[in-house]
Amino acid sequence: MSLNGFGSTLVVTMPPPLPKVNFLGSRVAEVLVGGTDFVELRIRGFTAEATHPMFGKITLGQPDVDVSPNSILALSPSGLGLIETWRQSMNVTFERCGDCPGPFRFSTLEPAEWTAELSEFPPAPQRAKPDGAPTGGALYRMTRPIRLGARADARSAAHSVAQPGSDPCRCALGTPLPSSNSLTGTEYVRIENLHFNQGQLTA
Repeated sequence: MSLNGFGSTLVVTMPPPLPKVNFLGSRVAEVLVGGTDFVELRIRGFTAEATHPMFGKITLGQPDVDVSPNSILALSPSGLGLIETWRQSMNVTFERCGDCPGPFRFSTLEPAEWTAELSEFPPAPQRAKPDGAPTGGALYRMTRPIRLGARADARSAAHSVAQPGSDPCRCALGTPLPSSNSLTGTEYVRIENLHFNQGQLTA
């Protein structure tokens, strides 16, 4: 399926206005056996990209080892349609942060989650309007913001490469968010309002 996400907000430690980005990408779902009124979906591939003047290319991708629970495609309570709950762990890479060289890498502190009410699965193909906004397909709405923490191999802005004797590079990606909670993982970035329009890819 093709992914088209417009108007998401990056919450980082910087003064407003906060950056807004648009993501384009795709995902591949394998249908597995479920129960009498649902099937499970195993995500076999997921990627999305955006660009921003401050961060360069921003890439969302599926981890090499994805331990997030399977997604669920179920009959709606009315029996007249379908409801999908899409769960997705991801790694996120920022090409740079202002004048600080990257990459800056983070991963989800818990799987991201979206839901959609569908008349068919996969959703019908989507197209793009002249301004790039999607039409057709189906809208998948986030159920909670995506919380991103530093991975073990991440480049922290406070410890990025610098010449001997120089000050380390510091930027918005190097400071935990004020709302960060050490009990649930140190949060450096939060993605809000990343609703994806999705449609079946066609040849």
